[in-house]
Amino acid sequence: MNRTLVTALAVAAIIGTTVGGVTAVQVAGDDDNPSGAAGSPTSSGSSPASPSKSSTPPSATPQASESPAASPDDVLWATQRVLHDGDREVRINLVDAPAELHRIQDGWLVTTRSSPQEPAFEAFTVRADGSVTHLADTFLNGDVNADGTRYVAMRQDAKGYGVWDVTTGEEVALLDERPAPGSFPSGGAAFEDDGATVLTRWGSRDGGDLILSVRVSSGESSVAGDGLVGAWTASPDGSYLAGTAADARDAETGNSQCLDVAPTDAPDRRLTDCGHAFVGTPSFSPSGDLVLAAAAPVEGFGPGIFRAISVETGVPVGEITSPDASLEARLVDDRRAVVLAAGNLTGDGTVVYLCELDGACKEAGRSSDAAESAVLGEVR
Repeated sequence: MNRTLVTALAVAAIIGTTVGGVTAVQVAGDDDNPSGAAGSPTSSGSSPASPSKSSTPPSATPQASESPAASPDDVLWATQRVLHDGDREVRINLVDAPAELHRIQDGWLVTTRSSPQEPAFEAFTVRADGSVTHLADTFLNGDVNADGTRYVAMRQDAKGYGVWDVTTGEEVALLDERPAPGSFPSGGAAFEDDGATVLTRWGSRDGGDLILSVRVSSGESSVAGDGLVGAWTASPDGSYLAGTAADARDAETGNSQCLDVAPTDAPDRRLTDCGHAFVGTPSFSPSGDLVLAAAAPVEGFGPGIFRAISVETGVPVGEITSPDASLEARLVDDRRAVVLAAGNLTGDGTVVYLCELDGACKEAGRSSDAAESAVLGEVR
């Protein structure tokens, strides 16, 4: 099996307790302009309060290496070179691989990372004309609020969690109130349903962690969860948290990548399931009723089966037999999911599928770029 594909499968979820160094990201020149004249550098580690701006021309016609099928409006994905939203294509030409992708007001937000092992991200806004603007230097995954005007994530300098206006680029809030002396931000953030409250994670020297629900305007906070490692997220309304359990292990299989889901208003009423594991950042359905996980253990040629699991009961309500060389999947509603896969078992190319729960998968897009440099977007 191709080592690149093995690496992509092995590093689907990453967390660090110390902040990595700033990695400069720029907009690259296209194949006809390798010098980069189509887009000058958008960041050199400068303050996100004064983002520089660079534009690349939108793709007037599909590129030879990108062959999108007729995609429904809710299929959102990107490679380093092209962003796909339904049947729309925007040329982006990022130097580093995309790590997350969200719709925002009048465009999209994409974060990049220099390698799968490096959770130091950079966030950019992308407009329909192909312009790409540096927003912030961040750490691990963040979230966009319901109206697409704000982005929240841990700051890469470890000072706390920032909230940015995605239109102006201004950092409108810094959430740096520690839950206890010696606590430190450990990455991952999500908005709750009202957009005025965010969920942030804080580590401690004894290895424990807390997820706090924080009012942006006042900094007032309360404990919403704990005991999660790796990438985590919240349901769209903020009522459930999902991630990997910190201290669970299956006695028979030895699997320690155990699914953990808990309501934020009752963190002790948690569901821990070592028969399922999250691949990358957990994915909730837009309704918040379901979460998507892979049947454990996940090894070899990637997840064989993805199951949609009820957050209330822990019972699977549908499953997808994933295509070969699948890397990750995300729910688009309560009956469908998008699956990202390599083009073959040697890791060549990218294929995106739209799959029905308990049904068939149909190709929704294809690229000659490596699947490890592609990402599925949030469509909620």
